[in-house]
Amino acid sequence: MPSGMPYKAALPLAAVLSLLFASTSFAAPTPPFKQCPVVGYDTSCQLLIDFSSTGTATVLTDPSQGAFDGVEDTLIGVQNDSPVTVNSFTVTATSSSTDPPFSFDGDGACSGVNSNPGLGTFAPPPAGCPFGPSGYEGPGVSYTNISADDNSGTVTFAGGIPSGGSAWFSLEGQVTASSISIPPPPMVTITTPGNGDTYPEGTSLTPSFMCKDGVGAPGLLPGTAGCSGPTSINTSTPGNYCVTATATSQDGESTTAKSCYTVISYPPPTVTFTSPGNGSTYLEGSTVTPSFTCMDGAGAPGLLPGSAGCSGPSTVNTSTPGTHCYTVTATSQDGQSTPVTNCYTVVAPTYTGDADNLSATASVLGAIKVPLTTINNIGPIAKTVASNNSNTIITESVPPLGLSGSQLLSSVVTAVGSSTATASTNGLSLGLPVAGAAVISTGEIQASSQTTCTASTGAISSTPSVTIASLKIGTMTVNIPSPIPKNDKISLGALGSVTLNEQTPITDGLAVNAIDIRLLTDEGLGSAQVIIGHAESDVEGC
Repeated sequence: MPSGMPYKAALPLAAVLSLLFASTSFAAPTPPFKQCPVVGYDTSCQLLIDFSSTGTATVLTDPSQGAFDGVEDTLIGVQNDSPVTVNSFTVTATSSSTDPPFSFDGDGACSGVNSNPGLGTFAPPPAGCPFGPSGYEGPGVSYTNISADDNSGTVTFAGGIPSGGSAWFSLEGQVTASSISIPPPPMVTITTPGNGDTYPEGTSLTPSFMCKDGVGAPGLLPGTAGCSGPTSINTSTPGNYCVTATATSQDGESTTAKSCYTVISYPPPTVTFTSPGNGSTYLEGSTVTPSFTCMDGAGAPGLLPGSAGCSGPSTVNTSTPGTHCYTVTATSQDGQSTPVTNCYTVVAPTYTGDADNLSATASVLGAIKVPLTTINNIGPIAKTVASNNSNTIITESVPPLGLSGSQLLSSVVTAVGSSTATASTNGLSLGLPVAGAAVISTGEIQASSQTTCTASTGAISSTPSVTIASLKIGTMTVNIPSPIPKNDKISLGALGSVTLNEQTPITDGLAVNAIDIRLLTDEGLGSAQVIIGHAESDVEGC
């Protein structure tokens, strides 16, 4: 069934014709038969050929009317009470005179003169005469296929007699109802478009019509000559339209059916996006489930079933930064289709790391800070893609500190989702020009800070890690607990203090110092700060 067309169950032709005829009902005509004008001595039709609601032709007689010329000729009306247009039919008849019905001797309804002088004249003829070459034709009537004995011929009506319409013509001689034989006319029905149906604009329709000759008739002409109708149905523009189909028998009889329909315009279908929202921003790697709905316009027949009516992606790409778009299309059964494109942005957070093994500063009188050194520093390093950055030095002496040791390592590793900064040494020894030239020595030390971004939720979490094998300041050995508490501050008495596993929250991340030493001079006039193993990491834009 074409999209959007009203549903019609398949029925046999006989059933279709039965339903068609049953839908049209006219009262049986009774005299006087005013389908004919006043012609000569007749004030109405002497005979009336009535095509009933079943398509059967019945010949009726008005006994009050005789020969319109006062002698022999017959005035005949036609009433079409069938549901289709009657284009033509074949009449076989005899007359009571010696002249056959289709012999036409010149005194037809349009002659206005009786050829028999003894009966005088009848004038004027009906308005509009003559209607044909014989003078016997009524308006739009022509005679064809006249038999050799002039007893049979096809009466054709230009434009046809529509359902409920009428026509008239005349024949030679006095023709009685009982002498007239009219074969059942061919019938034609149009199923698509249905008469009176309404279709949405743009509906795809395939014409459907059927033809059948009357019972006992010789059969339809071959091909489209016997059954012709529409090859397409216009639904491109709202409005009222009609199509016709015609059945033509080999006996010359012809019937036309007409079906009128209306094309209306419905609002187009719509698409609504829930996720990702148009213009939304998502983190790289986020899990986003597309969510959208389609709806047909008000009064429209509804969307096509399944993905044919509402189609879109099942996944959303967040694997790469940038602007991404996807399209969802809603399609109605009336043929209207609405594609809507939704765009969103994927951003990559900035993963930052900073790591150094040793930094020392000194201050004089508590006011002037003198940076002594920063050793093996990496950072800040900001990356939006995976990166591994490291720096390794082996040093014997760094003025103004007396520094000795083996290996110092600083590294920053950034990847999609996390940043990790690490500073480590397998032991060092240094002297400070404050606090009585205190000597600081350590065993293996490592500080690490890792910050991660969960793209699906935008949550940031930081994980610290600190390892201190040993620490000695001057002659004092610092007790290293296991595990090392967060921000474990230990007093060194007159020397100052030391904080182990020092953790300081920063914006979107965490800074970690393995050891933070604060030393005072003997006179209290100066101080020094030594940080061994510093690492910080953060994720911006999570």
